[in-house]
Amino acid sequence: MKWTPHPVYSIPTQSEVKALATQGTLEEYYTKREELIRLEEADPYLYGADHHNTEGIFDHWKDVDKAMEDPSIDIIYIFGGNRAGKSRYMASRVIRAMVNNPKYAVWCCHSSNDSSIQVQQPYLHAYLPQQWKAQRKNVRSVQNIAFSQKNGFSNRTFVGVNHSQAWFKNYTMDLSNLEGTELDLIWMDELVPLAWVQTLKYRLVSRRGKMVITFTPIEGYTPTVKDACEGAIIEETRPGKLLDPKAPSTIPGVPKGHMPYKARTRQGNGQIFWFFSEFNPYSPFDAMEKTLKGRTREEIEIRAYGYVSNPIVGKFPRFTDRNIVKADQVPRDGTNYLVVDPTPGDRNWFMLWLRVDDLGRVFVYREWPDFDNYGEWALPSAKMDGKKGPAQTADCGRNLQQYRNLIRELERTDGGIQERFIDPRAGRTAVLSQREHNQSLIDLLSQPERGAGGEVTKDGLLFTPAPMTHIDESCALVNNLFSYNLSEEVSVLNEPKLYVSEACKNLIYSLRTWTNADGDKGASKDPVDCLRYGILMDPIYVPRDQEYSTSIGSY
Repeated sequence: MKWTPHPVYSIPTQSEVKALATQGTLEEYYTKREELIRLEEADPYLYGADHHNTEGIFDHWKDVDKAMEDPSIDIIYIFGGNRAGKSRYMASRVIRAMVNNPKYAVWCCHSSNDSSIQVQQPYLHAYLPQQWKAQRKNVRSVQNIAFSQKNGFSNRTFVGVNHSQAWFKNYTMDLSNLEGTELDLIWMDELVPLAWVQTLKYRLVSRRGKMVITFTPIEGYTPTVKDACEGAIIEETRPGKLLDPKAPSTIPGVPKGHMPYKARTRQGNGQIFWFFSEFNPYSPFDAMEKTLKGRTREEIEIRAYGYVSNPIVGKFPRFTDRNIVKADQVPRDGTNYLVVDPTPGDRNWFMLWLRVDDLGRVFVYREWPDFDNYGEWALPSAKMDGKKGPAQTADCGRNLQQYRNLIRELERTDGGIQERFIDPRAGRTAVLSQREHNQSLIDLLSQPERGAGGEVTKDGLLFTPAPMTHIDESCALVNNLFSYNLSEEVSVLNEPKLYVSEACKNLIYSLRTWTNADGDKGASKDPVDCLRYGILMDPIYVPRDQEYSTSIGSY
């Protein structure tokens, strides 16, 4: 018997051949295997190896399939090592979606028209059902499929039997001149410009479509990579064959010998997958292994695992996913503190609430403005610390009385506040309209509200200014509380002392990205300042019978 080589349907070993022969099933096994290989080559859409039980070989395809079916996910990033099979996967899914959904509209985008013809279009043509290929142009329908290896699909498009249509675009086109077609799916492959991501996502809104971006980040930490990965939370890792299992990971929160496999974007509406080169059965990994032998860790991470890290290290390298907890993991009992960073009148103040439990652990349990109601405080951009997000100006312009009412409302179910802290510079600064009375912001916030007869109707809010200290000193204190021994199991004796609720998305983003390179004007600075002030004040757990309040009458 002459066995046809195949990356998935492996040739049985000599012992397996003997066992099959003994059972009298060798010829049957051989015939079935050869038929599967023939069918896959002829029609991978119907008979691709990924359709069969292949012992976990295509599990990463199935994981992306789940994300494709999840209505809460709008955008999917597939970062892949070289020859990781990301284009093969996506081509098969584009065709599947077109076949299963009449009048389905798809844009397939690539770096240039030539690269689209050479790289993207052959995969799509290969996965077309034989029925579609055979009919080519049908006079009784709109179907028109004409393809050549030299020129790709005729007129940069093709139409299926069920009126589904795919168009081929490339990044050399003028984005402003592209027609505003309503789309179900956009697949963008390789070196994707951020402007295309930001613009084309609006073509998907009316049909609740999805955008899928696939590429190997050989250009490094590009704006597109930055937009996807900054603030993302790693949900799953996988061991990498080319990594030293004993060497410490260079990626915060990732175990030794592992690389990120799955993450959720900071907005929560996007999923990131990393396709390892070793996942692809159609590309021999031993060749990749030889090529990367002796190369730097950085190159191995990019070429074999599709991972690239931010070359600029933020101020909180000890902050990892381990420091992020679900909202229901924040202790219900503890001592509460508020930290406020007042900003000029044309921007919202930023505020954080901290809770210290009886073990001395600090939990940031609330932020304002929060992501869900006000959007992002800071956004990725060419600026080192990002650009201002919508939360900085959304529904802004509150006066002091309105801020007092807002704070009281947010704290209504907290069970009381032990102390309130404020930015020392802003807190002690005389308010413009009150300068003749030499009243600071702290003075004004502490004033009670009075009725028509002069009676006190609501107590003022008492604030203590945080100490002035060097930024690096306060950042070191925060990092110390985030820190624990990554090489050992987490336990009562080895765990962080500072946690952030996953609800505090703006703080999480700022902790991951803030560098202080943009100084006082940095877009992501305010949430960090609040946390620094809070930690500098050394918040502690106070037993209930010893508590007092910075708002008279709260207890």
